[in-house]
Amino acid sequence: MDCDEVDSIIPTFAIITHGSIIEANLSPEKQDILKNVRLFSLAGDVQESHHSLDDENTFLQNLNDLFQMDLDVPTADIIERYSNNIRPVYQHKIQSMTNMNSKNVCRIFDNIPIDKMLGREAPASGLFYKMMECIIPPIIGVFLISIHKKISDNQFKLIYPLAGGPPSNLNLFNIKDFTTFANMSPFNKPFPAKLFDLSTPIPSRIVDPTKIEMVEQNKSITNEERNVMLQQQRDELAQITLLWDVTISADRKYINAIRMSTLVKAIKDIIGTNSKINLLDYSCTNQTLRMPRSHEPYLRKFSSPPFKYILPKWGGKYTNKSKNRRHVKSKKNKKSKNKNKNKRRTKRNSKKLYMHDRNYPI
Repeated sequence: MDCDEVDSIIPTFAIITHGSIIEANLSPEKQDILKNVRLFSLAGDVQESHHSLDDENTFLQNLNDLFQMDLDVPTADIIERYSNNIRPVYQHKIQSMTNMNSKNVCRIFDNIPIDKMLGREAPASGLFYKMMECIIPPIIGVFLISIHKKISDNQFKLIYPLAGGPPSNLNLFNIKDFTTFANMSPFNKPFPAKLFDLSTPIPSRIVDPTKIEMVEQNKSITNEERNVMLQQQRDELAQITLLWDVTISADRKYINAIRMSTLVKAIKDIIGTNSKINLLDYSCTNQTLRMPRSHEPYLRKFSSPPFKYILPKWGGKYTNKSKNRRHVKSKKNKKSKNKNKNKRRTKRNSKKLYMHDRNYPI
């Protein structure tokens, strides 16, 4: 994908949200929607992404410095250079903090093989956390970095933000900013009101919490029967999610969550078909219970083999890379002593997989 035609419009967005995979076997319609969309994925694989508030500020500042000017190279070249620069830094960070796979981080996709749910965190609870959000507002949303127009070969004129003006980043999760984006020249379009019509509640991770609890506590059924019944709930959730597009707040001021393909469709309805879109995605790319089981084999298009399809587990431990041989024996002893303890912890954490969504919608 690149901007071959003169007069092409190329908006660039940064996705700093919560995220999860909800489809991996895309319909022809969704494939067409995601055509001419370049995706930079920080996670780069079916896994979480890790970054702090300071990192998120740095992401936006760096992208503003790279894109908010007239360009004499295609945006694809800038994204590739950016990916190559950030990759070793991010690899070092996750290798020092987690046991995640760092091989595939910071990848670029010209053909997007998945669809994701992108969303905001649940509102803060408790006086302390609400005060902290007032002092240090969280950076979360889909931020407009720049809009360029190709005026000739290797000449891309900046049309947002205005050249010479201060850095600016509209947040499309804010309906007011989304409307500003739609209204600006050369688009002069209204806010895509169809999103209001499509808005429905975020599919709950537990379709029926009471039923799940009854199944888990029912001692008259076998583990096999229990697993079958819980799996039926997962399948029901996945089918509900396939029909979901967007969730807008009750006051119609914010997008709480949106399907990535629905967001792209809304953007294309504004900027027109003679356009290319850059998405720099810093959100997690986990497989979740919302994705149909039948889609699991299609994740190979996104993840480099070998890949094992394992639903995310809560908890876990960091790897200790120390080469001090004096600790080898003690580690083995600790491992045997903690074997039963870890089993109990795994059982508790498996329940948290269902509880998580009651507080965090993604």
